[in-house]
Amino acid sequence: MQSCAAVLLAGVLPNKSFAAGYLRGSGEIRKVRLQRPEAGEKLDMIYWVEGKYIREALSEFNYFCRDLVANTVHVMDTRLIDILAASQILLDTNEPFSIQRGFVYDYRLMRDGLRPEKKPNPFYHSNGTALDVSLTNQSIKQISRAAIRCRSGGVGRYPQHNYVHIDCNEVRDWDE
Repeated sequence: MQSCAAVLLAGVLPNKSFAAGYLRGSGEIRKVRLQRPEAGEKLDMIYWVEGKYIREALSEFNYFCRDLVANTVHVMDTRLIDILAASQILLDTNEPFSIQRGFVYDYRLMRDGLRPEKKPNPFYHSNGTALDVSLTNQSIKQISRAAIRCRSGGVGRYPQHNYVHIDCNEVRDWDE
């Protein structure tokens, strides 16, 4: 509990997210539950208190979403964590989102032959504005519906790979 208090008292960042509208009912705190199965990691944290992001929590989120192959950390867009938190509220679930892909270092995208003109733009993963997620107890359709209700960016359904692409760029949705 001491470390939680230290995090709350340590630096906080002002709210610059457009997500306040769909998270308004979540009270004075915002939290998110995540896991990275391939890394054996879990994250259950409060990242927002009384209108401000907690700097240390965002650093944990950035590390959690790192490129596991290149072991590279990038600053993730705070709108992503808000979309995840809002989606968990809309889905009425305590299950952690499994992050299938977070930040991806540019060279891997180029090596794999992906180009920015592809949809969704694969470079969204290399600029910290996209995540691919799944839940064990919710379908791809249910997850995507919740993310679409947020009207906060792109939502793509990839049933073959069992994940939903969520980004905080232009509002749109698609199927693989």
